Amino acid sequence: MEAILAKIRAAFPDRPLVVHFGWPLSSWWERLSMGFVVHRLLMLPKRFRDVEFHIDYLPPAKRRHRP
Repeated sequence: MEAILAKIRAAFPDRPLVVHFGWPLSSWWERLSMGFVVHRLLMLPKRFRDVEFHIDYLPPAKRRHRP
């Protein structure tokens, strides 16, 4: 993940970058495994201070559909 963000940041240094991580709702096993991943995700904003990060859940009615 860090390598991908570094490549994107190097390719587009003047553009704002927003990274969105969704939250799984299908099973407890997926939620538990995501908990282990969150620890590494929480370190990303320290390394990429100019990138906006979001970890949230959008209900289906509020999701934006792209054409």
